Amino acid sequence: MKRVLIDTNIWSAFLRRNNSKEDILRKNFFELVDSSCAVLIGPIRQEVLSGIRDEEKFEKLRNYLSGFNDEEIKTADYEDAARIKNKCATKGIASTAIDLVVVAFAKNRNYSIYTRDKDFWHYRTVWSLEIYQEKE
Repeated sequence: MKRVLIDTNIWSAFLRRNNSKEDILRKNFFELVDSSCAVLIGPIRQEVLSGIRDEEKFEKLRNYLSGFNDEEIKTADYEDAARIKNKCATKGIASTAIDLVVVAFAKNRNYSIYTRDKDFWHYRTVWSLEIYQEKE
């Protein structure tokens, strides 16, 4: 199975919300983790941990995430993220630095991105990337 970079919104839904609407997400998440296909990078770890004001909850989540190693982001990933930013700007597509690092990182390793963030579909118009398709 192909490696899959799990985006912040998927982590957040998995970790913070517990309702039946997210059953498919949980099933897919567990399948990726159990098959050792789930990938995490530092910027996504930072986003997931950001905004947790309660120190006890922060530490609990930090400890949970410590079971996932961050893959290394290389200089070429940052350079490609800048290249994508420039192409997005030319087409009037708004973007964030972290999103574009995610795109470049995944593309440079032939990984899919598991996200529900619609911005990634816009990025696909300027840069080839594969978005993970949830399985029912």
